[in-house]
Amino acid sequence: MFANISCAKIQAFTCERGLKMHIPGLVFSRFVFASALTLATSSSAWVCKAETPPAVQGAAAATSRNAPATPPAQDVVLIGTPSLLRVANPWPGEQVEEICATFRIEAEASISAVDVYTTGLGNTLLAVTEDRSAPCPKQGALRITIKKGANSTIGTDIAVRIDSKPLSTPGTSIQGAVVAVAGTKKLAEFALKVERPPREEIWAAGLWTLGVIIPAALTFGFGQLVVWLTARQKEKNEFRDYRLANLTSLHDFFNTVDTVIRAAQQRPGETVYGLIVARGIFSKMTGRGIRLLSTACVSNDLPTIVTALARLFPEFEKPVTKLRQSLTDINKPAQN
Repeated sequence: MFANISCAKIQAFTCERGLKMHIPGLVFSRFVFASALTLATSSSAWVCKAETPPAVQGAAAATSRNAPATPPAQDVVLIGTPSLLRVANPWPGEQVEEICATFRIEAEASISAVDVYTTGLGNTLLAVTEDRSAPCPKQGALRITIKKGANSTIGTDIAVRIDSKPLSTPGTSIQGAVVAVAGTKKLAEFALKVERPPREEIWAAGLWTLGVIIPAALTFGFGQLVVWLTARQKEKNEFRDYRLANLTSLHDFFNTVDTVIRAAQQRPGETVYGLIVARGIFSKMTGRGIRLLSTACVSNDLPTIVTALARLFPEFEKPVTKLRQSLTDINKPAQN
């Protein structure tokens, strides 16, 4: 009944040009134009609706592109890798404690040897260990090579001995990586940060006290000591000047004391004390001299008084000798 009109031709004409397509030239002459037009219109509607819209096709393509791909198998795997290590603050005068971390490296059978080294971690050393709970190894190398040996695959534990020298100051840190390579090809790596925390507030306060308060107190104390010594030396100089400027008056004082000694009084100390006060000698003496002579006078012991006068008046050697002779003379009858 119909001419051999392909669906593609109908689709092209109906979808692109709508009802303006020239249907009469494509059908047999015995069919009227209206029947051909009706058939073409219904066919084009069915074909256009069955076609997937371009927007849907683009979304499907984008979904296909964004679908997660299955990750390729890794030749080398690092297991139990640490990411952050903290170094404890030592006591003053002690060294920063060296710390260790361990991880395991495993490789496929196709890998015969793996080189492991660190970057950005100073002189951090690496060593193969058989016991992950063992103490930090004393020996190590900056770069180690792990081979299969008799095993079919590589699988071993590695200890990382952290270099603590860059962490000599509280609050500092270092950051680097542990890298595994085979020849020149990098197979695996992990980042590692090592930090030393800052001092706590109470510790900082203690250090501040040791570094500021105590030195300031020592400086203040030393300054006060200097002031006291200067004032004492000044008093001694003034009393010396007084003795040298009043030689005649002081000789008269010693003669009066000698008279008191020979009078054999019951309380000679009170009499000598009164003489010192009356002549204003105490006002010229140092504080230490006043205490020494006052204590001697209160004792009412003449030898003690004479000894105190000898220490406080070194320029009056002869008058003091005369006083001692008087003491000897008054004691002779008592000896007989």
